[in-house]
Amino acid sequence: MIGIEESGMAFFICPRWNEVADTSRIGASGMTTPIHVNEKNLGAIKGGRPVARSTLRRALLAARQASGWMFDVDAYIVDQRTSQSVS
Repeated sequence: MIGIEESGMAFFICPRWNEVADTSRIGASGMTTPIHVNEKNLGAIKGGRPVARSTLRRALLAARQASGWMFDVDAYIVDQRTSQSVS
């Protein structure tokens, strides 16, 4: 099994997704907004599972556009390789 660091791939999460995404307009299917993220990736993002940075950034940019709320997209992206859990 190849680890994240060994493969050169990094996976990112957005623990604050619900703060930026209008969940009434961003559904897993039948989306009414111009958020073009495939259902599997959107489910992973909403569930707090890691995805590629570009996928997460694209989803956050689309959520920002759909909501009309201007926020720093990169501030919502957390790199799982460097994040430490606080107990």
